[in-house]
Amino acid sequence: MQINDIAYFYHSNCPAPGIYGKMKISSDSYADPTAFDKSSSYFDAKSDKSKPRWLSVDVEYLCKFKVPLLLPEIKAISDFGSSPLTAKGNRLSVIPITETQSELLERLLEKKKEEELDKK
Repeated sequence: MQINDIAYFYHSNCPAPGIYGKMKISSDSYADPTAFDKSSSYFDAKSDKSKPRWLSVDVEYLCKFKVPLLLPEIKAISDFGSSPLTAKGNRLSVIPITETQSELLERLLEKKKEEELDKK
């Protein structure tokens, strides 16, 4: 991830997995301080400060979607192509997507937004 990259906030461990919002990366990566904190539930005894196993970035909130883009809808995008996001059983925390995949998601999000407005 690079500063100013756009990232989607994806809920995975919930009844309706999907993209619920958008954010922007606002810092370079740095060692996750919780990995070195013995009182933290994220403490990792194998992590080394000179070569950390866990990294963090700061993010800037951009928006929360009124209507989320759910995983079945993402899987239904025929042009989405292969992605760890749509692979069965994948539980990655950070998943890169291509610019083309991002454009497809944005088009589908815009369509959902318009459909929601039409309902009103």
